[in-house]
Amino acid sequence: MKYHSDPEPPLYKTDLAQTPLPEILVKIHHYNVPGRLECRRGHDVKLLTIERGEIVFSTTPIEETLLQIFSWDSGSAVFIPGRNQRHFKLHQAAVPIRQAIVRGVALMPDARLLLSRIGTKSTLLQRTDLPIDVPLTEDEQALLEAANGKRTLFEIVNQPGNPAGNARTLYALFILGFLRERRRRRIRVQLKTKTSHA
Repeated sequence: MKYHSDPEPPLYKTDLAQTPLPEILVKIHHYNVPGRLECRRGHDVKLLTIERGEIVFSTTPIEETLLQIFSWDSGSAVFIPGRNQRHFKLHQAAVPIRQAIVRGVALMPDARLLLSRIGTKSTLLQRTDLPIDVPLTEDEQALLEAANGKRTLFEIVNQPGNPAGNARTLYALFILGFLRERRRRRIRVQLKTKTSHA
């Protein structure tokens, strides 16, 4: 499929191996800019239209396209700002970006790589005050609650269930801002020294 060139220059361009799709979508959502995300891997080109914090589709197969891109571990991504009014009129369905991320990470191939983008085995995770605005399953909610600032990333990932699936879920919750690293407090020790009197 060929796409006509846009009058607007790309606002954002990156490599999917360097910046995974969920992190690209988080950035687009943060700035709330309408536009099109073009993902390319070899001769395969996928196009997503983004409007009002949602990924919009004109037909069901295009929704399947979104899930396919989550499974890519290489390729390029270019975000082109602006509305395509003719295309927008055809939209029949929409998925909130944040909800798409929670569901899409399940298809990402390298759980270990995603885990490394959160921290190390000894990283302590805790919940943030950000309200949960995406539907979570019981298992996803349990992982969120397990991050109490006392358990390490290694301990949370190895809770009951599938460790690889847990890693993907934790990554999604982390990049969406529901989890953060708990910084250990540094203990300052003052040493008293004897001073000599003349």
